[in-house]
Amino acid sequence: MLILGGDLIDIYILAIFILLTTFFIKPVKKNILTLSFLPSSLEMFNGNPNSRTLKVKGLEITLNYFFAALINLIDFALLFISWIPGLKNILDFMYRNPDIIEKQIPFLFGGSKGHRNFITHSVFNPVFLIYIFISSKLCVIFSLTPLNTILRPLLFLIGLCFVCHLLCDTMPKHWKGFANIKVYFFTHLISFSPITSKAWLYIGSFLSFSLLCEMIIFV
Repeated sequence: MLILGGDLIDIYILAIFILLTTFFIKPVKKNILTLSFLPSSLEMFNGNPNSRTLKVKGLEITLNYFFAALINLIDFALLFISWIPGLKNILDFMYRNPDIIEKQIPFLFGGSKGHRNFITHSVFNPVFLIYIFISSKLCVIFSLTPLNTILRPLLFLIGLCFVCHLLCDTMPKHWKGFANIKVYFFTHLISFSPITSKAWLYIGSFLSFSLLCEMIIFV
C-alpha cells in the first residue's frame, strides 16, 4: 500500500507538471525565441510576434520572431550607453519620434487620425533625415581623431532606435485600422491594407538601416 500510495503521488505530481507545462509553454517559448527575458533600456517591443498578414504563415512567423529577437537584443545593448546623462532621452525620442511628430504637426501628418503616417513611418521621416545629415557631418569632422572610434558606433546605435520602431510596427497586437499605414491629405485619409502596411514598414526599415550604414559607418 505504501508503494502504491507513493506511485499515486508521483502520478499526481507528474500530471500537475504536465498541466503547468502545457499552460506556460507558449509564453516560455515566446520569451526564449524573442529574447524578451533580457533586461532592456527602452522596452521597445510589446507587440505580437504571432501577428501575420501572409498566407505563408511559417515564413512570416519566422521573420517576426527573428526581428523581435533583434529588437530586444538592440534594446539590451542600449543599457550599456543609456546611463550617460541625457542620452536616454535622446534614445527615447529617436525611437518614439514617428508618433510624436504626428501629434505635433497634425495638419501634415493627421494627428491621431493619421497614426502610422506613411512619411513618419518610412525612411522619409524628417527627424531621421536631419539626424542622418548631422551625424554624417560629425563623422567627417571627427574622422581623424581618437573620438571617431566611439562616436560612430554611438551614433549608429541611436539611429537604430528609429529602425526598431518601424520593425516593431510590423508586429502589432492586432492588424486592425489603427495598426495600418495611413496616407493623410488634409481632410482625406487613405489606409493601406495590412499586407501593404507590413511591406511598407519592411522597406522603410531596410532603407533606413542602409542609410545609417552608408552615412555613419562607411562615410
